[in-house]
Amino acid sequence: AIGDGAGSLDAAGPSDIDGLMLVAGPSTAAENRLRAGAVVSGQGALRFTGERRLRVVGDATVAANLELLESASTEGPGQLRLEGDQTLMGQYTGPVWIASNAVVGASGARMTSTVIAEAGSLVFVNANQNLFVDGSWTNRGEFRMPCRDVNAWLRGTGTWVEEGLFR
Repeated sequence: AIGDGAGSLDAAGPSDIDGLMLVAGPSTAAENRLRAGAVVSGQGALRFTGERRLRVVGDATVAANLELLESASTEGPGQLRLEGDQTLMGQYTGPVWIASNAVVGASGARMTSTVIAEAGSLVFVNANQNLFVDGSWTNRGEFRMPCRDVNAWLRGTGTWVEEGLFR
């Protein structure tokens, strides 16, 4: 665990997480970075809590489960490429690319920049949850909203471009 004042994450190459890597605490002072070429993979989870931010300073890939809990968020000019199974929570203020092998459920996430979901990706809003799009979202894969005995909401002030399948 990286706690308040105990250090920060700075990844520039391949990293493998097989358990839980927790970046916790209320402080935003410590910079947590993914640099160009960073690849975070493995069966584990990279979890941010409190007001912690993950700054994506160059194009980077996360295939391990990325969890943004409470007020945690991503930011920065680099493109964050999400692969594998993911659950979108928290706020994403930089560009996001959802890879063709990704299966992504949204649970209250707010996307404020550009999102592109590749052909072959599957994105869905979890039952009784929201997905806020305040930037632009281009869907080239499959996007699903549950409709039987549950509610799901697609909200926000952004734009949606549908080039794939919306169910």
